[in-house]
Amino acid sequence: MRLIDADAFNKQVAAMTIKENYPVEKANAMMKLIDMQPTALDLADIRAQLEKRINEDLAE
Repeated sequence: MRLIDADAFNKQVAAMTIKENYPVEKANAMMKLIDMQPTALDLADIRAQLEKRINEDLAE
């Protein structure tokens, strides 16, 4: 798995629509699909793990 910049990808899809005369409906559907994808990282989970490690280190 790799992380992508979804905003940059959406801009590329929009540019392709203009440059290549791609159907607007298909481009909109593709951008909606991109926006619906979940984030690869759960920031709340990462924060909880970091706080747990910090508290464990402080307890030692």
